[in-house]
Amino acid sequence: LKKQKTGMRRLSNKIKDREVLLKNQMSLIHNYMIDLVKQKQFKKIEVISQRFSGYCNQVDWCRADRGWFYNSWADVFWNRGEWNKVTEKLGMQLKLTRDKKIRTDVMKNLENAYLNWCYTYMNKREWGRAADILKKGLAKYPKMRNCQKTLEKLKCEHGV
Repeated sequence: LKKQKTGMRRLSNKIKDREVLLKNQMSLIHNYMIDLVKQKQFKKIEVISQRFSGYCNQVDWCRADRGWFYNSWADVFWNRGEWNKVTEKLGMQLKLTRDKKIRTDVMKNLENAYLNWCYTYMNKREWGRAADILKKGLAKYPKMRNCQKTLEKLKCEHGV
């Protein structure tokens, strides 16, 4: 990676094929990150992503979804039912994603994560804690309609 970064720094705006070289360099880094995802080396990927973010922002396909790996990271926590970590990682993906369709998908996943988190407390009949989770999510993402409906239901049925 040090060689990649050094090589990228040397790319001058005067070089005719700078854009092609930059895309190729970012493709190599992206492929390396995909291998790290398979190994669940997410913290390492996060460091690489931050280190090369300036270069990524110069490449359309890279800039559109800079936080793509957070979705895979969130999946690990999803499977464990660690909803706080799921919402944190999906929130990071949303923050780094510009592509409208991907943002819509991430928002759906975020809403489902907050609902699942809420349901863990509802199943224990801990209505106040369930409502607090929904309020926390709606404070950050007020357009989550299903969270709003579930919160209203909790208020009506359990007075929280």
